[in-house]
Amino acid sequence: MIIAADGVHSSSVEEIIGKPNPALPTSNYNFAFRFLIPSAEIAADPETVQFTEDDDGRVKFFVAEGRRLVWYPCRKYASLLAAKCPDLHKDSVTRFTIL
Repeated sequence: MIIAADGVHSSSVEEIIGKPNPALPTSNYNFAFRFLIPSAEIAADPETVQFTEDDDGRVKFFVAEGRRLVWYPCRKYASLLAAKCPDLHKDSVTRFTIL
């Protein structure tokens, strides 16, 4: 397994595939807002504790009309990394509240 997480202007992909792979502009909201949430805060809240109980470490997907959230534990379960993807069918980014 090779993990190359050095950004949109990564040279890693080019090294792996052996040819140029330039970043291309997107017109379809091809991005996500990523953020870390301390696991202890999620576990301390009665409304969100269910998301940390018996966590098996797998990636979780929460999908609703025009909203998607990808969530998984990191830093030895000290934090949860979440990525909110915008609504691809709207002209503007959809507001998404998880807490």
